[in-house]
Amino acid sequence: MPYVCSNCRNRYNKNCIFVKFKYDSKITQREAVANLINSKSSIDLNEFIKLDFIIKKVLMPLYPTKIKSVNFVLFLSFYQSLKL
Repeated sequence: MPYVCSNCRNRYNKNCIFVKFKYDSKITQREAVANLINSKSSIDLNEFIKLDFIIKKVLMPLYPTKIKSVNFVLFLSFYQSLKL
C-alpha cells in the first residue's frame, strides 16, 4: 500500500523521516458506514424552513440582480463577507 506504514519494513524505525500512517480496514469501514448513514438521513424540517427563510427573505433582496439562483446569492454573500 503506498503512503502507508503497515507493510513498510521501516515502520518501527524512529529515524524514518516520513509521517507515519497506518491503514486499519475496520476503522475505514466504520467511517464509510457512518458517511453512508449520514448521507441518507433527512434534514430536519425546522432547519430547512429556517434556511429557506434566510435565503429567500434576507439574502436574495440584498442582491437585486436578474440572476436569482441560490448558488449565486450564496456566492455573493460569501464573497462580501471576505471583503471586510
